[in-house]
Amino acid sequence: MDKPRKKKRLPALQGKKDTFPKKKTTSGNKAVPKKRAKASGKSTRKKGKMNAEKRKANKRRKQRKLIIELALTFSISIILLYAVTVSVFVLPKTTGYSMVPTLNDKERLFVYRWGSIKRFDLVYMKNANGERSIRRVIGLPGEEIDYRNGELYVNNELKAERFLSTVTKGESDEPLTADFKLSDVLESAQVPDKEYFVLGDNREYATDSRFYGCVNEEDIIGIVKARIFPFYDMRQF
Repeated sequence: MDKPRKKKRLPALQGKKDTFPKKKTTSGNKAVPKKRAKASGKSTRKKGKMNAEKRKANKRRKQRKLIIELALTFSISIILLYAVTVSVFVLPKTTGYSMVPTLNDKERLFVYRWGSIKRFDLVYMKNANGERSIRRVIGLPGEEIDYRNGELYVNNELKAERFLSTVTKGESDEPLTADFKLSDVLESAQVPDKEYFVLGDNREYATDSRFYGCVNEEDIIGIVKARIFPFYDMRQF
């Protein structure tokens, strides 16, 4: 008789899916998958690039703002300087030799536009021909002017002209200023109201009120206060 066959016992795990033990992780030290780590690196580089671009943009904005502020400051300064120049002072240059020895050709002067005009002041003015020049005030409104033996008399009172240099006289015995009366050069014996009688210091060669008459106060631009160029010969008047 055939012996009964023994049934084979299969292993306990046969027929089940293979399983592998999982790595234990703690909350403080989680393992990062490789793909996630790579994505995290790209994100960091992208953020760094964006921050660099932002810094560059901020720097450009600051530079533009600084340039605009400097341009505005410069423009305002120019406008203010022009306004001050127009309303307060001018810096004309002398032409010719009518004011020798006090002033010479091509000297730069500081002319103040305001202030009351006094006798013997140097004034920057426009004459009857529309030319601008420097002359010295000799006669004020309402005064009688005449020269006797080369000396100035105002209302019959002698006035010393200490600014005139004897050097300009040279070897000639003639006075620096030829004798005349105001009535000889004007239709009036007195300086008209709001006008001034002016002469050049180089009396022999200067063109002044003896030729074109008195100067209206509206044509006087300002009073010469100083010579500022050449620097070695700066002087206050």
